Amino acid sequence: MNQSLRNKTDVLIIGAGPTGLTMACELLRRGLNCRLIDKAEEPSQTSKALGVHSRTLEVFEDMGISKQLIDRGLQVKGINVHAESKNLLHLHLSFQTLHVPYPYVLSVPQSETERQLILLLQSLGGEVERSKELIDLQQNGTRVTALVRDNDENTNITEEISTNWLIGCDGARSQVRKTLNLQFEGSTYEEEFLLADVDLDWNKSHDEIHVWFHEYGPWVVIPLPQLNQWRLIVAFTDKAAEAVPEASTELLQQLMRERTGDTTTTISNPVWMSNFRIHRRLVNRYRQGCVFLAGDAAHIHSPVGAQGMNTGIQDAYNLAWKLALVINNEASTSLLDTYEAERRPVAKSVLAATDVPTRLLTTQNPALRFVRDRLLLQLLSLELIQPLVVKKIAELDIHYRNSSLSQEYQGSLLDTNLLPDKESETPTLKDRFNFQTGPRAGDRAPQGFCQRYPSRSQTSLFEQFQNWVYPIAV
Repeated sequence: MNQSLRNKTDVLIIGAGPTGLTMACELLRRGLNCRLIDKAEEPSQTSKALGVHSRTLEVFEDMGISKQLIDRGLQVKGINVHAESKNLLHLHLSFQTLHVPYPYVLSVPQSETERQLILLLQSLGGEVERSKELIDLQQNGTRVTALVRDNDENTNITEEISTNWLIGCDGARSQVRKTLNLQFEGSTYEEEFLLADVDLDWNKSHDEIHVWFHEYGPWVVIPLPQLNQWRLIVAFTDKAAEAVPEASTELLQQLMRERTGDTTTTISNPVWMSNFRIHRRLVNRYRQGCVFLAGDAAHIHSPVGAQGMNTGIQDAYNLAWKLALVINNEASTSLLDTYEAERRPVAKSVLAATDVPTRLLTTQNPALRFVRDRLLLQLLSLELIQPLVVKKIAELDIHYRNSSLSQEYQGSLLDTNLLPDKESETPTLKDRFNFQTGPRAGDRAPQGFCQRYPSRSQTSLFEQFQNWVYPIAV
């Protein structure tokens, strides 16, 4: 029997992946009324996006789930680049010199990341409404009406949900984006990739990533938390081949021998296999009226560097607190304009930063391969360069210095003491130098260590601000 329901909410979130779940949790912990729907019958059961970066772990610490993920993940501390048996580069991911709380990349299946977010959501009184699909949406002034179909096989209900704000976190094929007729500008890479989660009976270090260069494309091996279990990613760039075969244990075993020269390691126990192509696309607008896009609905790119899920989670973290202030009448709606102003340049930068290494990894041009193997890898081996590269990968260099929210005042150079004066608050030249070398307005807030008063017990700013309603690392 067909039924039509009409309901209201402050915020309707479409898509319950990591981005949508983060958005719902962040809104609920600020006391807002929101609904989260997803057309899938159940949460993700596969590993999908593996890498959780340092910046995202800081976000999860603020949300209260970083420890749970770390306990279930694997700390990846290096990348090795090979050409057959020759080691070309070792990149240190254990970046202790950066003085951050999470100096590594955490390998943890997306299914586990989603599980921890769902547990947090439930503890906040929320739920994921599954088998519900957005069909259409209409905007009328300050409200959105969403037409949602319940795809449960035992029902046939169409629901009209009236909401102040709607957020599309529904992935690369976003129905929200399509309904808004927004442009998803970009292109598709020529290469096809094979992906598999398998067991390997080898003795390679299990806390490091291993990459082999080959003329027909790279062979990439990423450790999974379970002992002996690894993610394989293989680019298939052999243009002489008529078609790319489906991923299989036998094919991967053959390609491993060809790409790495390893004739003894056995691939077994495949948990998940897939063929896929990668895209680089960016939506032309993050907001239309009362509707926003976040995560893969707004940007998709090469998986090199594992930036996608992390960028989406940080999209949600950025938008949620601003939306909460507006809904609670504590800020003007103009605050919401800073979401696109801050986050779209980040996505644009990620697209550029992942495109270049992807093309270098998969190039069949002999000259480019020479530059990559003989010059670029030598440059990346330098101790001066590695921390800069790792900081980029870990997303610790993201800043909003150009945001309208970022304001600095330094005063006139004329108001400067040449020498320290305990009786004066006027800055000295040393004070000004220290100010210039410290964090700027719009930079990531560092983890400052301090003491509680009056107990003098040790703590950190991150610990003190945990679960605060305003972010410390936006």
